[in-house]
Amino acid sequence: MIEKTNSTILSNEKLASSIYLLKLKLKEQVSEILPGQFIQLACTGNEVTLLKRPFSIMNAYNDTIDILYKVVGKGTLNLSQMKASRELELLIPCGNYFSTPTSSGVNLLIGGGVGIAPLFFLTKKFPDCHFDLWYGTSRKNERGPIDNWTGSNVKFHFHSDWNTVSNVEEFQGTILDAYKENSTLTPSKIYTCGPTIMMNKITENWKNKIPIEVSLEARMACGFGVCLGCSFKTTSGQKTVCSDGPVFNGETVVWESL
Repeated sequence: MIEKTNSTILSNEKLASSIYLLKLKLKEQVSEILPGQFIQLACTGNEVTLLKRPFSIMNAYNDTIDILYKVVGKGTLNLSQMKASRELELLIPCGNYFSTPTSSGVNLLIGGGVGIAPLFFLTKKFPDCHFDLWYGTSRKNERGPIDNWTGSNVKFHFHSDWNTVSNVEEFQGTILDAYKENSTLTPSKIYTCGPTIMMNKITENWKNKIPIEVSLEARMACGFGVCLGCSFKTTSGQKTVCSDGPVFNGETVVWESL
């Protein structure tokens, strides 16, 4: 059940170029928070914002939640300027969540940019499952220290699309290219979150072979399916990212509608 509550900023740390880690302490106890779910967070500040912004949950423990975000607009710019002890209103937990990872094989996780957040949460929620975690960013300076936080159940890989070679920035291929070139793993299940084009290619690569769950990203006004602003097509009809998702079977998504 989605609940409106208040939280206090514990810390708001810049990790890399435009990448921040926000730690919030919830004022009230809420329903269990699961990997794949998100919050709708008020981001008021110098820049005028009327609506709450959606953020994936990177971790949830006791009465604290972690949010990994990138400054991309007015709301996140306001958020990046907030200091510890500031109170923020939020809706939590929103949306559905990933299914339980397999315990008999290796679960492949591919996260692009801040799309790594819900996948990281999955590894923390299921410490007895094994994960092959591939984390990609457009440029190396956008990398957060994810590998410093992963547990022994996670094999970690990092790839940046663009790298500086002899003082010239060169395209090194996508994270899917890197995976194909460097892995012989046959995963039992795949989870992915990040840019739409990345998730589309991943789905096409393993379609009809391995179960794939995607966590979609979209602009959301309400966060619970009323405004229909984040609606898109699936093989079983029109859906909304916020209330029907954000987690979907990748093979059911009509990617051209996103």
